[in-house]
Amino acid sequence: ETVVFRSLPDAVEPIRDGLANALGQEGVALERLGRLDEARDAYLRSISAKPTAQAHYNLAVTYWNRDWTVAADHLDQAVALDPANARIRAYAQDARRHAGGKP
Repeated sequence: ETVVFRSLPDAVEPIRDGLANALGQEGVALERLGRLDEARDAYLRSISAKPTAQAHYNLAVTYWNRDWTVAADHLDQAVALDPANARIRAYAQDARRHAGGKP
């Protein structure tokens, strides 16, 4: 579902931030409960509300050792959003190697 905001962008941005954060926290809780599909859905909804490196990183973790290509793709997106984060860059390179791509 896509929502288009045309007015009051200064008022909307904090709402999007809060929604993205809440959905990310929901994903963490669901992941800890072992409910990976629901966690992934929450992370994707968080990204839809406002793409963040943390949400892409968290989503990638759910695919670690399960689907290297998907993990690497989300880590690459996390790096694009936070290129100064050396830890995420290192994980992205590792995932890309496992996926069979160039680091």
